Amino acid sequence: MANAIQAIAQRFETQEEAALHFGRAPTWLAQATAAANLSEKVAALLDSGKISSTSTAIQLEKLSRKNEAKAEVLIDQIEQLPEGEKVSKKVVDNALSEAFGGRKKKDCANADLMLAGGVAQQSPASATNVPPWEDMPDAALTSPNRRRLSQDKVKLVAEMLGLSDGDEEEVLIRLIDEFLALKNS
Repeated sequence: MANAIQAIAQRFETQEEAALHFGRAPTWLAQATAAANLSEKVAALLDSGKISSTSTAIQLEKLSRKNEAKAEVLIDQIEQLPEGEKVSKKVVDNALSEAFGGRKKKDCANADLMLAGGVAQQSPASATNVPPWEDMPDAALTSPNRRRLSQDKVKLVAEMLGLSDGDEEEVLIRLIDEFLALKNS
């Protein structure tokens, strides 16, 4: 879509005229065509789904203009993510803020851990193609990506399943059993 908008906009002498043609502001036109100006590597990551949004891809492109070495390392790490996983926008934003000399946000450590859980952390075991979860057996328990369950929801589901307490593990076991029973019937 960005390429199509850019092709139409190039027919006009100025960006303002092109924006008027679309009935939008010039800033909209700049944002709408930004994805058409991505490098091949970043565009490939966006197309493959490893970068979830165009804005994240644009941020990564800005990083590559400011600090090419840091951007290349980050792009290589993103390329190594398993199929179906996406890089968090926070990871790219924090790398960009560091490159522009901004202060490091307190969420930066968490964002770095999100990427580190996948590929950024190269331990001796991961260098021999051992998955990260084999390296650290409790990785699922310490993952910053894991959301905490609402205790109210756990209690509600426990009541629905006829369990007396709201023990998360017991509720999960029972839910899995119920789900499998429904699927197999």
